[in-house]
Amino acid sequence: MSEPGDRDGPCFWQRMDARLLMYFVSTDHASEEFLGTAQVRATAGQIASAYREAGPAAARFPGLLWPIASYVGDGHVALRESTDVVVDNCREHGGDWELSAALLFRTHVTIDLPGGLVRANDAWAELMTFSDRVGDRRILAQVHGARAEMEVMRGE
Repeated sequence: MSEPGDRDGPCFWQRMDARLLMYFVSTDHASEEFLGTAQVRATAGQIASAYREAGPAAARFPGLLWPIASYVGDGHVALRESTDVVVDNCREHGGDWELSAALLFRTHVTIDLPGGLVRANDAWAELMTFSDRVGDRRILAQVHGARAEMEVMRGE
């Protein structure tokens, strides 16, 4: 995939958002073979590079999803680091909904990584505060799912 144009151009972020959504959908249930192709990996790098320091553009949907590209490009460690970047960016440029969604995304990612349960426990209170404040039923349902996943991992 080619670059969507000049970063300072009037439609750059709209094109990047569309590109990110297309990438997200095309890689969601893709095979390892497909994810390992040069084109998919190059696009992952371009998306991650654009959004990593995008400020407000990465603190709203769909910009919040860019860590998926970092995972496809560079694996679990990059995914963990990228979700931290998203949370920090949403603290600075997003609202309560964006921060709640970013915290939830990071929690789901963290739970599934080695040592992640301790990290998810440490961040749980903040996730609950923002998800309750926002009151979005989808986010609240996902929070309950994350809590159940954490309880299963603890053997409860």
